[in-house]
Parts: sequence; C-alpha cells; structure tokens
Amino acid sequence: RQRGPEKGTGSSKRPSGQEAMAPTTAAMTLKESFDLAGRMARAERRRAFHGKRVAELASLLSKVQGELREEKARWEECGRQHAAASRELEASRASESTPAWSE
Repeated sequence: RQRGPEKGTGSSKRPSGQEAMAPTTAAMTLKESFDLAGRMARAERRRAFHGKRVAELASLLSKVQGELREEKARWEECGRQHAAASRELEASRASESTPAWSE
C-alpha cells in the first residue's frame, strides 16, 4: 500500500492557509504563473483595444453631431426663407385681388 506525500515536504498540490490567500506566492507553479501573465496581458490588450475603439466612436459621434447641427441650421434657414416668401406671395395676392375702384 502506497502512502501520499508527507506533510511539510512541499510536494502537496493543495496550498496551505497563507498560500491559498496569496496566489502569487511560491505556491504558484511556473505554468500557473505564465497562465496568469498571459491572461493579464490579454486583458490589457483588450482594454487598450476597447479604449481606442471608444475614443474612435466618441470622435465619430462628435463629428456627426456637428454635421447634424449644421444641417439643422440649414433647415431652419430654409424654413425662414419659405415663411418670408409665403408672406410676400400672400401680400401680392391680396393686393392683386383688391378691386381697382377701391384704390
């Protein structure tokens, strides 16, 4: 019958109290250390990518908002011109429909 590893020899896979609380201690295997470093590097690249993408989208949104403001101003100016032309047309129609004898 074989017995498991003796306590205190360091060959046990299960970390004891303090080692379990601090995974970056010597209890972490080399593979675990590289895995963690890889995950952290991927997370940092993701953050950088998404940060860059958010900045691009914010810039695009700002540009589109500026174009919308310009377009709104053009529409408002067209509305003012249309209203003025309508008033002039109504005034000219009113003066044309006035009978000549009333002048």
